[in-house]
Amino acid sequence: MYCGAQAQHSGGGFSWASKLALGVGALFLGGCGQTNDPGVAAVIVDRPANVVADGTDSAQIHVSLAAAGIDGPADRTVTIEVSGTGNTVTQPSPKSDAEGIVIATVSSTKAETKTVTVTVDPGANEIVLPYKPTISFIGDSNNVSATKTTVSCSPTSAVVSSPVTVTVAVRDVNDNPVPQQPVYLTATGTGNTITQPTQTDQAGLTSGTLVSTAAGVKTISVTVGNGANKVSVPNAGDVEFKTDMAQSISQWGITWHFDKVRRVGQFVNGDWWVVGPLTVVKVDPAPVNNVNGSMVNPVTGPQQGYSGRVGYFSSAVSAKFPLQLQPNQSLVSTIDLPNGGKDLRGIAIPAAHTKIKTAAVLTVLAAPAAPYNFRPPFIGDKKPLYSANSLRTDRLPTLKPVAKTPSFGYYERGLERVWLQHIPDWQCRMMHPLENMLNYYREINYFYSEACLLLMLDYPQTKKRTLLIRMVQQGIDQYYTAINGPGSRSLSKFAILFAGTMLDAPEIYNVFKENRVKHNFSQDKQTYYAKDGTSTLKSAVVAPGKGWTGATVLWRLKAGQHEHEHLHPSEWAKVPSDGGGGKNESYRHCCTSWTWVGQCLAARHLSMQANWNHPAFFDYMDRWMTEDFSPFIPVIKLYYPSFWSMARSGGGDFVNQMWKAYR
Repeated sequence: MYCGAQAQHSGGGFSWASKLALGVGALFLGGCGQTNDPGVAAVIVDRPANVVADGTDSAQIHVSLAAAGIDGPADRTVTIEVSGTGNTVTQPSPKSDAEGIVIATVSSTKAETKTVTVTVDPGANEIVLPYKPTISFIGDSNNVSATKTTVSCSPTSAVVSSPVTVTVAVRDVNDNPVPQQPVYLTATGTGNTITQPTQTDQAGLTSGTLVSTAAGVKTISVTVGNGANKVSVPNAGDVEFKTDMAQSISQWGITWHFDKVRRVGQFVNGDWWVVGPLTVVKVDPAPVNNVNGSMVNPVTGPQQGYSGRVGYFSSAVSAKFPLQLQPNQSLVSTIDLPNGGKDLRGIAIPAAHTKIKTAAVLTVLAAPAAPYNFRPPFIGDKKPLYSANSLRTDRLPTLKPVAKTPSFGYYERGLERVWLQHIPDWQCRMMHPLENMLNYYREINYFYSEACLLLMLDYPQTKKRTLLIRMVQQGIDQYYTAINGPGSRSLSKFAILFAGTMLDAPEIYNVFKENRVKHNFSQDKQTYYAKDGTSTLKSAVVAPGKGWTGATVLWRLKAGQHEHEHLHPSEWAKVPSDGGGGKNESYRHCCTSWTWVGQCLAARHLSMQANWNHPAFFDYMDRWMTEDFSPFIPVIKLYYPSFWSMARSGGGDFVNQMWKAYR
């Protein structure tokens, strides 16, 4: 709090006319009796947030070279730069005045957080001031664009009485997201029930739902804002509601054709069910040359029937059409991906690492499911119908969002479709459908860390519902995957416990205490107390019962001779794995520890520690986020020069800020 500076604030900028009367010191000595940080006081922004990115609204930047401790602050050349795009920086004078003051203004047409950098005497002897304040520009609520605002519906085809999520992305004329805007939905036709969206979030996003009891195509229109600034987006999107009888069902480009018209419907997550027994005459795209394969009630373990280009393929478990199906059977169908592609982040994944484009699940039931039922697990022959009506949302914390909180859309999309994780080891990476999930276990774990933290925040339940439904569905699938056998290393204990906690299902949340899983989870097998180590390799440098950094809770690639932290880096070559202990340590930093931070924090806030049943994981994560690793990096580099560290990081601003605020 800068009381002196606040006293000079006037309207949209500082009134510096009285700075001579106040004196520089008065500006940086708070009236509250405290001396403010001179580094902060050297560069002050009058409006650090909520500057409209319309090219006109502006923030003023005040630089005091005297406050920065610059000797001879008068008549110095000063450049003021602002990061990002679309900026106009106006600096009336390139020189500081007699008091060492320089003032500039910045406007922009790009909504983003921008960083101010001040350089004194640019050139060989330049001084860059260490304090770099930020300015947050937001979208222009007075100029919402009807053509740039977009509407998406998921699904675009639904059975009558099934909910459709309508997501609106409000943009201004400069294509910036516009936050805090009221959004109203309307739909053509009869029998419609609309749950109106809340205001748009910082990413300009908001969602509502449409349910209709009348079949037909419903055209959705959107109104943004109120009064004079109201903008209408007519004919923004179409949703087709179908009767609950059909002879074929399509999802994600996959179509199942039945022998005759059947009763069909959708679970609460949007996946389809059909009343059987029945015959699936064919599926499109058709299976050919051991690709585009399907499986019935897959089991966890080293066999799959989707693609001959993925490990553990067995034609014996590939479905053959026409296919007779009975109630309590799940048909999982896939589409081949021959040439790689871009993942959900838009990052290219090579063909060597991904072989399946998408997958979808059709579940056969003896009787119709309710629209609030979750899809039963596609793994195995047990098909319980859990209810979204019993979700214990009262157990979710209500933590205040941090500055770098992301929007929900990316995470909702990332959990929209089924994940395939039921074959073991690295081979499963090639079976991860590229349009359904991220490819590598590192990115999958980090995705989950961010997604689960979003649900810990103080947002309306209506805003969190889509993500909540999809995370619980994911946990149901992972629970049945893990109790059936060893699966992908991307399987998450948090996903399972979260589903059990939200459903209040003891058979799920007690699974680890009762040792009923057949999968060895990375979060457990790779964290342990030094006193419990199983390696027979002894260190001539490090005392027993701790690691070489002094820590008592350690990380390992796997138990036994692959343990390395109890040895000094000079001894890591003894570890009999490819690359020795040095490679193991690189995996600790590059690919595992930082990806678990968000899951650990969320688990703590949901009081999952007892049900997790592995205290070393939580203690290790505390060590990861608090241990000052900087003195140890040069030691490692003596033996492994290319080593780099991610210590004390949760991977990104959102997770790091959440840990700092709430651990």
